[in-house]
Amino acid sequence: MSFTSVAFALFLAALLAAYYLAPPGARWVLLLLGSLVFYWFSGFIVYLLATVASTYLFSRLLGRKRSRLIAAIWLTLHIGLLAAVKIPAFGLLMPLGFSFYTFQSAGYILDVYRRKTAALRNPAKLALFVSFFPQLIQGPISRHGDLAKTLYTPNRLSADNLSSGLRRILWGVFKKLVIADRLIAAVGLMSGDPETFRGGYALLNILLYAVVLYADFTGGIDIAAGAARLFGVAVAENFHKPFYARNIAEYWRRWHITMGSWFRDYLFYPLSVGKPMRRFSRLSRKLFGNGFGKRLPVYIATIITWLATGLWHGAAPRFIAWGLTNGFVIVLSQECRPLYKRFHARFAVGETAWYKGFAVVRTFLLMGFIRSFDIYGGVGATARAVGSIFTPWRWQSFSLGGGRADWLAALAGVLLLAASGRERPRRWFFSLRPAGRLLLCLLLFGGILIFGVYGYGYDAGQFIYTRF
Repeated sequence: MSFTSVAFALFLAALLAAYYLAPPGARWVLLLLGSLVFYWFSGFIVYLLATVASTYLFSRLLGRKRSRLIAAIWLTLHIGLLAAVKIPAFGLLMPLGFSFYTFQSAGYILDVYRRKTAALRNPAKLALFVSFFPQLIQGPISRHGDLAKTLYTPNRLSADNLSSGLRRILWGVFKKLVIADRLIAAVGLMSGDPETFRGGYALLNILLYAVVLYADFTGGIDIAAGAARLFGVAVAENFHKPFYARNIAEYWRRWHITMGSWFRDYLFYPLSVGKPMRRFSRLSRKLFGNGFGKRLPVYIATIITWLATGLWHGAAPRFIAWGLTNGFVIVLSQECRPLYKRFHARFAVGETAWYKGFAVVRTFLLMGFIRSFDIYGGVGATARAVGSIFTPWRWQSFSLGGGRADWLAALAGVLLLAASGRERPRRWFFSLRPAGRLLLCLLLFGGILIFGVYGYGYDAGQFIYTRF
């Protein structure tokens, strides 16, 4: 059941009506039933139910006895299964949203082990936490302590929640249907024939894909957050103006925030401060001195974390290369920090508008080149496509799909998307009276109907991140 389908709209409306008509104490039960129905029609539910059952059993054991072995068994079973389904050679079915609810459950198990959250006694409440339908397909990856604040409470019908939720859903659908699905045809065409679409076309492909992925992924997150808001549930924000980042580390603090924080808290920090790394740190300081010797263990933990992040996206060489490239660029940036400080101390350009703009463009292009591993079929194809950008360009007359009206509609959508990231339009929207917000929602809905790209039976293409 795609977020942009008519079936989802009808399902959401029916569940919303049932939720607010139900007695307050039973509303979270309605959310659970609705989530299970949603997944029943969207994916292979056996994996989900097995994850809920094992997570409940192991968390209750951890609640009684803080055992590293119990936590390790759960992690080995579920992270191992996740790794297995991501390896194509095994031929296992990849359930919808499997990566997301596995990581969310793993975070819960580790939080119970660390005594950061109490093990739930009610298995149905745990089932709702794992299966809450808006975030089931592509996140965000929530922490139980945060989501539980509004997930189980008998939330009341609120005009503010309804208007804000509807506005965000429409904005997400607009991003998906008007921008992402309109431009992805050109990306697919150029990616499928990299030998023909070389040079300037390869650069155009990388730039277009950045827009497509952002509109697609944030569009899905907007729909998820908006749907949750309709029920009075607050989910974690997953993006914060990533294309305004001035370096790659800042970019990853702004893009897919919940995934980055998951790897930081549950992998990077334990690796960095664990006993093996502390012993290695003492050895490296003896061998390389207190400066580099102290930094080297952190760099190794960084590389391992980014390798795991790449494998989370897929057990393929291109995803491994993507993860390692991110890690090495971050490590290199950290190691070059003294040079940056000396440069800025001498020339004092760091806070000038033109240098800030340069840093933003530099980061955008760098991330585009790294992201190209996701565009082409393999590491070799990616290297050839990126390398062709630095050869003489030969423009030829190719049709990239669609006509002039399609490109103008996509361009208008991108400009609107860029404007929405500025603070002034955001303040302007929230200063509107209810009638003004309703009018804006109607305009968005009209724009979707007129300019949206629809698939068979008015069911748009699947979101990109559902394959992860």
